[in-house]
Order: sequence, then C-alpha cells, then structure tokens
Amino acid sequence: MMRYNSTISNHHQHFYTLRQQCLSEGRLFEDPDFPATDASIGMPKFTNVRWKRPKELTPTAQFFIDGASRLDICQGALNDCWLLTAATNLTSHPWLFRRVLPGDNSFQEEQQYAGVFHFRFWEFGQWVEVLIDDRLPTDATGKLLFGRSANGDEYWSALLEKAYAKFYGSYGALDGGTAREAMQDLTGGLTEFYQPKKMADGQEDQLWDILRSGSETGSLFACNLKSDPTGENVATKEGLLRGHSYSITKVCSIPGLVSGSDDIRLLRIRNPWGTGIEWNGRWSDK
Repeated sequence: MMRYNSTISNHHQHFYTLRQQCLSEGRLFEDPDFPATDASIGMPKFTNVRWKRPKELTPTAQFFIDGASRLDICQGALNDCWLLTAATNLTSHPWLFRRVLPGDNSFQEEQQYAGVFHFRFWEFGQWVEVLIDDRLPTDATGKLLFGRSANGDEYWSALLEKAYAKFYGSYGALDGGTAREAMQDLTGGLTEFYQPKKMADGQEDQLWDILRSGSETGSLFACNLKSDPTGENVATKEGLLRGHSYSITKVCSIPGLVSGSDDIRLLRIRNPWGTGIEWNGRWSDK
C-alpha cells in the first residue's frame, strides 16, 4: 500500500497557541483538519461510528498510568499491527519516546487540559508536529474501535494512533503496512530487512550478531512470518500468526543445558494484540 503524508495541512496549527486560545474561551479543541467524520475513518465498512473524548468514556482518564510500557498497547479493529509493533519498541527508549510524545500532553486540568494533544513524526529529514483533538472513534457500545491500552483509563496509545492516522490522512491509510515504515517515522532512523531462510550458511550467525549488538546500542527490531495465501492471520502450530508483525523486545543468550553444548539464543517477542494466540513452543509459559 502506498501512503502519502498529509502534514502540509498541519503547519498552520501551533499547539501552545491553540491550547491557550481554547482555555481562554472555555472550550475543548475540535480539529478542523481531521474532523470527527467518516472521512477521517476512511473505511466504509465501519458505520455508525461515535466519536467520544476519553473523559466521556472513563471520567478518570489519564494520558499515562505508571509511565509507558510495551504492555500498554493493544490492537483494535484496524490492521495496523505494524504501527503498534513500532510503538511498542519505542517505549523501551525513553529519549526517543519523548521526542514523539512530548511530556506536556495531559488530561489534568492543572496542566491545562483543553482537548488538544501534540505528537511528532519524522518526514523528509525533519520532525513534524501533528496536532489532534482527543475525540476517538467508538463502536455502538461505546468501546474504542481501534487501538487502546490494556488499562482502560490510559489513552496515550490510542491518541498516538489517531495522530499517525492524521499524518497519513485517515485511519484507513493505516490498514496494512510494514514495521519498517513506522519505525522510520517514529525515529528518523534507517531500516534494514533480512530474510533468514534465504541466507547462506554462516549468515545466520551474522544476523544474530546484528540483533545482539543492535539491541545493546538501542536499535529497534521487529519480525514477521510470510503471509498465508488466504491473506488471513493463520496461526502456526507453535502459535505464531502468519502475516502479522511482532516486536522483538529482548535479545539474549544463555549457556547450553548440556555441558559443552552451544549457547541457546532467545528472542522475546510481543504480539500487539495484547491477548489471544501466543507462542506455545519451547520456553513458553507452560
């Protein structure tokens, strides 16, 4: 899928000016550039969408609860596991995380809540600020339609997803993609792609060295299995989903279980669904 950034329309919006203006007028911000309409959803299959602010959903809404964690992110009805995979990785690097999510986003009145939030994404060699209001798409039952946090009172991940949807024009523009795209937009870094099954003998050791050294120096990693011919997220017998993106959240090795045997290489990966199908092979929970 080809995506085109739409941030040119955001350049006239200035977060602190808008927030102060809304506070002075005693109103909550409503974004004219990304309105609460079907056009912002961008997918006809979603009907009767109701837009609600977090405080309408949970009066105790907060931007963060006990900081940001890789476990905060849960995928909704949108096929944007690739974005959520990158966002999960971002939580492990506070300095990168704060570059994308400024620290003055808040729902607290004393911190000047006015229904406006700001985020930053990398575009054409520079960081671009994207402003949104906090009206989020919900279904007929009042539940968030797309991404959410594992804690129902926490909203940073849902608002990040909305800002990224505005960055590309609609939620529908995020319905399918690669973690490489999102990691570049969230870091400004360069990405590389490896296919282990196509590597020559000995190259897998090189790949492991890249993973190990990269994780030690702050690189972000993701992985996926080749898509099923049906296009569906078909699970393997070990509980991995084909065509689905996973975050690699830790790289480590441990001594072999038998004296003289090779070290055991382990990757800790996370499914952005947050719940449901999970790895059931060696080293799994049971």
